[in-house]
Amino acid sequence: MSARVDLIAMSPDVVVASTGYALVNPGVEYLVLQTDGRPFTVALPPGPYQVDWFAVTSRTDTAGDVLT
Repeated sequence: MSARVDLIAMSPDVVVASTGYALVNPGVEYLVLQTDGRPFTVALPPGPYQVDWFAVTSRTDTAGDVLT
């Protein structure tokens, strides 16, 4: 996962995601940690975003849809 995101350009943000856990490069990349399996929201500025889901415990990732 760390090879696909620019962690150096990201900063912690406790407001952008309802989980309270996110690293953001505003308008470019958002990495959100979801700890309990419940639905969550992320406040994104307009634009297309490719969604990828990564399961921390199983270390598997799944490509999602493009959000527009």
